[in-house]
Amino acid sequence: MRNNVCVWALATLMVAAGVSQGASYLDGGIGYARLSLDGNNGDEISGWGPAFRYWFSDVMDGNGLRPFLGLHSTNYLGDSDEDSIWNVWMLAPEVGLAWHKSLGDSGLFIEPSMTAGAAIAMYTRRGDYLVSYYVGEDDTAVGWVVRPGVLLGYQKDSWSIGAEVSYGLLNVDFSDKVRFVFDGELYTSPEVKGTHEELYIGLFGRFYW
Repeated sequence: MRNNVCVWALATLMVAAGVSQGASYLDGGIGYARLSLDGNNGDEISGWGPAFRYWFSDVMDGNGLRPFLGLHSTNYLGDSDEDSIWNVWMLAPEVGLAWHKSLGDSGLFIEPSMTAGAAIAMYTRRGDYLVSYYVGEDDTAVGWVVRPGVLLGYQKDSWSIGAEVSYGLLNVDFSDKVRFVFDGELYTSPEVKGTHEELYIGLFGRFYW
């Protein structure tokens, strides 16, 4: 609940910034993502989340470079080991630059982009104490993200729809090594830190008012 409130609060601030200038250009979308955690034996977890963009220029007028603010939020939940459940919630406020290119007079356009920003992550791991030495671990960390992506859409008057894909490289230390003694033996949990990879695929709508 708290995570969703943060996302929608930031999205509302982005819209309010546009309204204060007399116009708003906003993308909103939802997508599927897969996160590969470095230090977790190459395992991946999947999740869903919204993405928003606020544009500083008239995104409905002609081709060219366009600066924007971006916001990704994804919640990952899945089984990484046979006896443990991982959860990673990530919020990534970003600054980006896109190149808008219309594909003839069809209304179709393509928009490659590059963003960079912060990656704020909340990390949780839970194990079954009956079958595992590992019981639990929580961590909150801040790192950086670089995200190349591309949009393919259809524009009509003051709205656009389409699909997007992006590939994020994140550097966040989700967790330090934690040592446990179980049944007289010393165990060490995985050190989930370094450069992680996030693939995001989603649908978006772009509106002007």
